[in-house]
Amino acid sequence: MLKKKTSWSLTALVILNILCGHLKAKRQCGNITCNSLNGFCIGDSKCECNYGWFGQTCGQPCQCNGLSPCDQDSGKCLKCVNHSEGENCQRCKPGYIGSPRHNQQCISCQEFCHGKSNICVTSNSYNFWKGIIENDNLRPYQVIKLLSDAMALNPSIPNEASCLYCKDGRYGHRCQLSCGKGYYRTKDKGCKRCSCNEHATQCDQGTGQGCRCLHNTLTKGTYQCLDHRTCLLLQCSYCRNGYIGSPTNGKQCYKKTNENFLYKDNLHPGNIKSYVLSYDQDQGIRLNIDVPEGAVDIYLTDNEHVFRATLNENGTQNLFYNDNEKPTPEYTADEDISAILLGNQLITFKRYQKGVLAMKNMQHRAIITIDPKDKHLRRVQFYVVIKKSDDSRPIAKTTLYYDQGMLALDMKLLFVGLLMSALTLVVELTLVFRLRSEYMNNLNNELNNTHLKELENRPMLQYIFDAPPLSFQHERRDLRVLPVAVQQTAFDDDVAFFSVLVQLPGYQNSKCDITFGTGIFLLKSETKDSKRIEPIKRTTTEEYDLEHINYGHNIA
Repeated sequence: MLKKKTSWSLTALVILNILCGHLKAKRQCGNITCNSLNGFCIGDSKCECNYGWFGQTCGQPCQCNGLSPCDQDSGKCLKCVNHSEGENCQRCKPGYIGSPRHNQQCISCQEFCHGKSNICVTSNSYNFWKGIIENDNLRPYQVIKLLSDAMALNPSIPNEASCLYCKDGRYGHRCQLSCGKGYYRTKDKGCKRCSCNEHATQCDQGTGQGCRCLHNTLTKGTYQCLDHRTCLLLQCSYCRNGYIGSPTNGKQCYKKTNENFLYKDNLHPGNIKSYVLSYDQDQGIRLNIDVPEGAVDIYLTDNEHVFRATLNENGTQNLFYNDNEKPTPEYTADEDISAILLGNQLITFKRYQKGVLAMKNMQHRAIITIDPKDKHLRRVQFYVVIKKSDDSRPIAKTTLYYDQGMLALDMKLLFVGLLMSALTLVVELTLVFRLRSEYMNNLNNELNNTHLKELENRPMLQYIFDAPPLSFQHERRDLRVLPVAVQQTAFDDDVAFFSVLVQLPGYQNSKCDITFGTGIFLLKSETKDSKRIEPIKRTTTEEYDLEHINYGHNIA
């Protein structure tokens, strides 16, 4: 009851306000009567129109389809809203479809096309625009210009619209259809399997690129490819770090291994593990594969191009080999495949000789040997592929390791090597002794020369400066100076040391009366023969030249 009374009160209040406003407008607008429902008088014979009306008395409706206010004098639409445009807001903006003229709201092409396109064209012009845009001869900026032109031609109603340039491989009237998982949309309206070289199951459904590479492969260099087809071929065509191979068309990337290292793996159904073994032609290989749980299939070859695997939609692999592929002259397709070995004993031994060695359902331990005496084994690498056997067990565990045996010695090469080493040693020793002899001779000569220079540089005379000079007449005029001793040198018979006594002048006034001196003299041949010793130079006929005497210690 209370609510009903309140409603009637509000209604009466609204009617009263309208009547008051109408009476007030009539009073303030003079000769002009404003339409009380479409506007009100603001004085000076001027009416203020409500939204959607214009004119002097607000009696004319705006022709803006209810999407914009209009100028009160001219009726021109001022600002279209709700994604409309035009003189009368009669059409939708580019990227939107609808018909404001028929009271149809403008909705975005993004919404109409389920978020996979923002370009809508009429169904009649769809094939025309599609053929132009997908022209491979167009430059990117030309495609953008054409797309802008196509967006300007919006269809009037959604039933006449078609989405152009659907993304993510979608197609259909409203991009509502798509290719299945692992496929992408082609230009000829078909769906094609992702081109990932059998190493991925998913790609971009619109372009076919962006493969999610598996099996230790990756994609690189697609930004440098010249066309779309080349970009597709480059996907998953390179191996990651630590792996080698050419993983195109289902070929494998092989894990690099080192001698005496353990490589453990868990294999599930459809999984494949690939390894490469480094090989020294002078050494043999002993490959050990332990299978503590489950059973595996083992394949060994010396050619990396033999094995190929296809990828199923669930991510499992199917292994193929010997598919008549002959990458090198050494590889033949049929006769090089060994008989398949079935191993369920504790240890299975097998010697690899050539081609492909296949060992099925191997359990416990498998030992494969490669003998360096097999002259046809010229390759330096061997490739191992391990696959879980087709049995009911969910997993197979493996451990791979290998080592290389002792060198296979060649006695002829060993003898030649030892002989060359001995000859080299003899030549080196001879050269060392010769150099040592030359060095010692030069050292002795240098020492002798140094000794002679030291003897030559000894003091020649000693003189007392504090004794006054005295005149002295020797009693014997025919003084003869003879050496006290003569000592010949060991290195030259023509040279000798002379030792003489020399009387000094001064008599009792001199502090030193006699001195002893030594000198080096050159002997003449006749002196040696007659046992007479003469110095090289004489001051007189019978006296020795004492300038060559090196005086030493004084005798008081």
